[in-house]
Amino acid sequence: MLVGQDVGIIAVMTRKPEKPKARTSRRKLPKPGTAQAYTNVLLEDIRTQVQLAVEVANGTREALERKIEESHRQLSMRMDVIEGAVRENGDDIRKNSEDIRKNSEDIRTLVERVDTLTESVKELSMTARAHDSRLDRLEERVGTLQPTGA
Repeated sequence: MLVGQDVGIIAVMTRKPEKPKARTSRRKLPKPGTAQAYTNVLLEDIRTQVQLAVEVANGTREALERKIEESHRQLSMRMDVIEGAVRENGDDIRKNSEDIRKNSEDIRTLVERVDTLTESVKELSMTARAHDSRLDRLEERVGTLQPTGA
């Protein structure tokens, strides 16, 4: 990966060579077929390759930036949906908590009423047994009072 100084070096390396000024005579240009001419060709080839590499890197960077921006946009949309769902769930939980408290109060009231009714049933049961005993005794007495043959 290119950073800091490397980018500056590439910028210098990729700069097109300055054209010779009008004052320059042909004598300063290397003669074709010489080592200097070959070196110049190699340098130009290297410059071209470096320039292509920089262009590819820039294109890749731009594509990555677009992908990152798109991902960020999509994630932001999804987060908005999630935040809405969390708020809605929070509201539902608060309502359910209130309902549970009310139901708990109702259950306590109903338990008290059942306890009261249970006591009433016990009392009525005892009263009924007492009445059954009295009825049994009364039936015995009535049976003794009636003639058997009549």
